[in-house]
Amino acid sequence: MTGGSTSVEALLEKALALHGAGSLGEAARLYEAILAQDENHAFALALFGLLRAQEGAHAEALGLFDRALRSDPRQVLAHNGKGIALKELKRPEEALACFAEAIRLKPDFAEAYCNRGNAYRDLKRHDDAMADYRKALALSPHLADAHYNLGLTLQDLHRDADALSCFTRAVAINPSYADAHNAAGNSLQNLKRYGEALESYRRAARIKDDYIEAHMNAGRVLYRLGRFEEALTAYKKATALNPNSADAHHGCGSVLEELKRFDEALASYRRA
Repeated sequence: MTGGSTSVEALLEKALALHGAGSLGEAARLYEAILAQDENHAFALALFGLLRAQEGAHAEALGLFDRALRSDPRQVLAHNGKGIALKELKRPEEALACFAEAIRLKPDFAEAYCNRGNAYRDLKRHDDAMADYRKALALSPHLADAHYNLGLTLQDLHRDADALSCFTRAVAINPSYADAHNAAGNSLQNLKRYGEALESYRRAARIKDDYIEAHMNAGRVLYRLGRFEEALTAYKKATALNPNSADAHHGCGSVLEELKRFDEALASYRRA
């Protein structure tokens, strides 16, 4: 083994550790250093693509996955990652082919089944989506994302009691899963279990204080419960997080109207 290859392997090990710890900026710099030494390092290209996808740079991620696959057409992470990027770029039909290839190469790849389910859900192919989520869970019963996304699909079908069971399993596996707490709140609200819905939204907001949707949802439930001062606090938190949110300003206006603070309500409606 040459000194150069040893250096690449050492950099890759460190980059993986940083990436796994959520230090994306530092990991990105190391992936760039690896690619400066070996521009066709398929694994590093795939990992760098996944990192860019995590950051929301899906077009750049797609380019990295394509480079990885030109270097190694059997790079499973790159096929899966390319599917994720294509789905996020609103190209779910193309994404399906990428996930299918990842599954062909690695039939026990639970995450690829889950991701293909997400693409099917975007296409409103709910039965196919649920079949893939269930396959993912058969392979990996503790895959919280599969429980969560199965729940969302059941919500789409207005099966809120079943959806709630999925979200409950997701948060049992990962208690810090803010999106699952928020989604559970939506199902509880649909089931008219408003007090429990409020607690789910508040849990989501405690986990992720800048979670505007959770604050908005808490405001809606509090308004429904007639707890207008608390609802106003929730909506004001949402407007602080996003001053351009028409829904949040409208929510403030509705609550202020109930509180007979009409001048303030009118100002909020105008901002909406």
